[in-house]
Amino acid sequence: IAVICEIFVLYIVSHLFRLIIAFYMPFVNMFLLFFDNFILINKKKCSVKQLFNFLYINVVFCIKKCYTMYISKQKGRTDLNKLVKIAAMAGGAFLLAQGLDKRLEVTNYIVQSDKIPPSFDGYKIAQISDYHNDTVPGVSDAVRDIKPDLIVSTGDLADDEGDYLGALHLCERIANIAPVYAVTGNHDLWRGDYSDFERDIKNAGVTTLHNERVILEADGEGISLSGIDDPFTLNSARAREAVRNNLSKIRGYDGYDILLFHRANLFDCIKDQGFDLVLAGHMHGGQIRFPSGRGFVSPKSGWTGKHSVFFPKYSGGRYSADGSEMLVSRGLGNPMLIPRFFNRPELTVVTLKHI
Repeated sequence: IAVICEIFVLYIVSHLFRLIIAFYMPFVNMFLLFFDNFILINKKKCSVKQLFNFLYINVVFCIKKCYTMYISKQKGRTDLNKLVKIAAMAGGAFLLAQGLDKRLEVTNYIVQSDKIPPSFDGYKIAQISDYHNDTVPGVSDAVRDIKPDLIVSTGDLADDEGDYLGALHLCERIANIAPVYAVTGNHDLWRGDYSDFERDIKNAGVTTLHNERVILEADGEGISLSGIDDPFTLNSARAREAVRNNLSKIRGYDGYDILLFHRANLFDCIKDQGFDLVLAGHMHGGQIRFPSGRGFVSPKSGWTGKHSVFFPKYSGGRYSADGSEMLVSRGLGNPMLIPRFFNRPELTVVTLKHI
């Protein structure tokens, strides 16, 4: 659809250009004729009688052309208006096609730190977030092409209603590529059968971290990967309290420390807790993305307390504060009524670099 719209826009632009050229060409011809006569007179190659003849011919020519241009201009003005309307419609169709583009987008980040051990230099982490049991094509193939050392899910693999077979099949495919760790999201926990879902993805090869830490090792060196549960509440104050309680269950770590957490909008509760890198999701990129990179609206679970409904502070991308860096995935699926606009499904790749 996008390609067809682009061809249509080019077609309209080319016809608009031709119309402008046709409109102004008579004026160019008149200018050239006057210029020729002026050269002849200056070189005295014509008599006074011939001069008057030339002037008479040019005046008549101008009157005829002006009249013809006046008539054609009225018609041209109508044609131009039609072309402008068609061009506007084509441009709108093109923007709509681009805005609703659902092709998977892979976003690469390089994270550098002297705390990253040399054996983890070039270590790749593929981040999946907010799949919502959706049917986004090519996710497992894209993950395989990345050749990650680790795969993480930052919540909402499943949705709060319906079956979870799509999410389960995705887990089965990616678990054959690299080790997979996950944390819970609000839609996961809102399921009445969440315990069954976690059991099934565990059997598929996915380890869910519940307020705990694992040490990833390579050549005798290690980094920490922690994960905390979603607050499981819509109340902002209770959510912040739950995050603090969950963090208190994880002891400090003397080394590079990564945290998996679902709700990026609660980063202000986490940024001063000593984690070097936080991988999060939940915000769906703000659902509608602007050229500035800002998202338009928060998910429903962020519509309470101090969190803004519109133009959320953390919607997608890279953020840093108090020595902690957060990468927010825009996610893959869409559980909301509002369509994703200029907000393609995103697979995030994080490459660690030792400096």
